[in-house]
Amino acid sequence: LWGDPVIEVEEERAENIILVVMDTLRADRIGVYGAENDTMPFLDRTARRNVWFETAIAQAPWTLPSHVSLFSSLYPSQHRMYLKHVSMPADIVLLPEILRERGYYTAAFTSIAFISQRYGFERGFSLFNYVRPDAKAHEVVGQARRLLPLLSSSRKFFLFLHFYDTHTPYYAPWVQYRNMFCKGYKG
Repeated sequence: LWGDPVIEVEEERAENIILVVMDTLRADRIGVYGAENDTMPFLDRTARRNVWFETAIAQAPWTLPSHVSLFSSLYPSQHRMYLKHVSMPADIVLLPEILRERGYYTAAFTSIAFISQRYGFERGFSLFNYVRPDAKAHEVVGQARRLLPLLSSSRKFFLFLHFYDTHTPYYAPWVQYRNMFCKGYKG
C-alpha cells in the first residue's frame, strides 16, 4: 500500500481481532498450510474458524522492520526502521492507533526487545506488556489470558501476541520433537 493506511470498520460489524505472530515459523510446518505432522491442532482449528492468509510476504528479513511494516502498511524504505539504534518516527500511523481511535481496546504481549517500548511499539496500545526477554509462548499467553475475561465481556478489542520460541537457537528440548521434523538434525 502507498500512503496512509485506511481501515473502514462498520460499527455494527466490528469484530474482535487477535493477531498472533510466531517469529521465524515456517508456514509449511503448520497444518492449515499443508504440514503432515499434527503439531499445532489448536492453531489449525482456530485458523480454520477464522481469517488466515494463504500468502503473506514479509517486507524485511528480520523482526523490527517486518513488524513496523505490518503495523504501518509501509515498506522499510518508507518507514526507515531497519537499523537497531532508531526509534519509531512520530509521523508513522500504526494499526493499534487507528483501532484505538475507533473504539477498540488494544493490548499487546511480546517477549522480544525489537517489539518493545524501546522502538515505539507501545503507541496506540491501551496495554503494552513486554513480558520479559525471550519469554516462552506459554508465559506470553498466560499474561494475556488474565486480560481476556475483561475484554470479552466489555467491548471490541485488538489483541497482539508475539512468540519468539521458534527463533534461534533452534534446539528442541526433547529428542522426539527433533526427530519429528528433521531426523538426524544435530544443530
